[in-house]
Amino acid sequence: MREFHATEHRFAPQARIAVLLVLLSGLWMLYAYDLWERFTDGHYWWMHLMVGVWLLFAVPLFVIEPLSVHRTLYKRATMASQTTLTRLLWMHRVILALSLLTIFAAIGGSHGLF
Repeated sequence: MREFHATEHRFAPQARIAVLLVLLSGLWMLYAYDLWERFTDGHYWWMHLMVGVWLLFAVPLFVIEPLSVHRTLYKRATMASQTTLTRLLWMHRVILALSLLTIFAAIGGSHGLF
């Protein structure tokens, strides 16, 4: 758990900055290219997926984590550290897979694949 905490402690500020940059660049592109109407068209489902994945990252990173994750995580880790680490690993794998799927969908959708 100590290693995980040390890694997470170094990575969290970088992740927060990256998530904010994704939000700002996405909003800028929506505004600059006037793409807001795409959210009303089901053909651009991949844009909804991008927003959903962003929310999946942003809400835990900026809201849930500072309020409760650390306390809950350390309580569980003291009781069953291996189980806690295994769950964290799987959670990160699922988020990575969903992110990669979203990237593929966004690139494919923006190039007419879908």
